[in-house]
Amino acid sequence: MSRQRTAVLQTLRQTTKHPTAADLFDAIREQIPSITLATIYRNLAVLKELGLVIEVDAGGTSTRYDATTQSHSHITCIKCGLVEDLDLDLDTGNGVDVSVEEATGYKLVEHTTTFHGICPRCQSESNTN
Repeated sequence: MSRQRTAVLQTLRQTTKHPTAADLFDAIREQIPSITLATIYRNLAVLKELGLVIEVDAGGTSTRYDATTQSHSHITCIKCGLVEDLDLDLDTGNGVDVSVEEATGYKLVEHTTTFHGICPRCQSESNTN
């Protein structure tokens, strides 16, 4: 693991904010001033391939990254792009997985669920405007 790759992984592991590559670049540039955005993207691709990070679909906004790689759900704000982990057991007894397998013939290895809505902050900004 190069210094740059270690910095990307450590930065992701130290946050729950699901940063974009640009967010990671800004944070890591303080530690490694010579790092480039291209280096961030290259290292994210390698870390993803190694199974150490996942990409989170934020619903049309910039791709976000997460170091929590076990299956879990997300909720995203369609106004500001905030992505948060959703700590709910949405698949008690693997009912959804079994239903999908029976309907499609696929053998599932994992699934993700992302909900899209308007976060409380954006709701209150809308109410004050």
